[in-house]
Amino acid sequence: DALTAPLVPGLVGGATGPLYFHWGDNWSVNLELADVEPKRSIKERQQLVVSPQQVTLKGQFEVTAVERELFDLSFVLRGQPAQWQVKTVLVDGSPTGFEYRIEDRADRRLLMIELPRPIQREKTANVTIVTQHVPSNWDWPGDAPDRSIIIPLIQSQGETVSGYVSVMAEGDLDVTPQKVPDRLEPVPAGRMASLGMAWAVQHAYSNNTAVDGDI
Repeated sequence: DALTAPLVPGLVGGATGPLYFHWGDNWSVNLELADVEPKRSIKERQQLVVSPQQVTLKGQFEVTAVERELFDLSFVLRGQPAQWQVKTVLVDGSPTGFEYRIEDRADRRLLMIELPRPIQREKTANVTIVTQHVPSNWDWPGDAPDRSIIIPLIQSQGETVSGYVSVMAEGDLDVTPQKVPDRLEPVPAGRMASLGMAWAVQHAYSNNTAVDGDI
């Protein structure tokens, strides 16, 4: 403020425009940095496919950066590492141009994706994750009895998560979910086609929060 300039030693009153005052070399600034929590909004579709050869879980995630840029993404992988193998990771349809790693922690496994450039605020990135598992003695002769398996869903990490989980079988197999997480709501068969689900989908569920269970 030019009017208060005469009150500051070293400044001349009556000056106009920006005023700067240097108080010597013996000074410092102490900054206390706060952790910035990235915010994500995620729309997801997870598809379970039971085939005579294997069991496959394909997750498609549309991740939107909320309020600030996103430099990395993370997803919780459930199931035993020796059984469920990560077969494919894509970002915007490409398997290259980014790095990912799997971190084994005490209570979970995290799939960490480091992006080559950040997702700008209110922009999206599309992530595809495919995991596969071949259960023991996975043979299906004509008189094979029913079998029970547990399929771990991928847990998205975001402030808002919504989407669908679909279940289908291939070949001569049939599949019926016996137990689903409480956060999943059944989708009527009449709505599946309007939601863009394949005609072979036998069961579908919707979720409005991140799913952290098994089917």
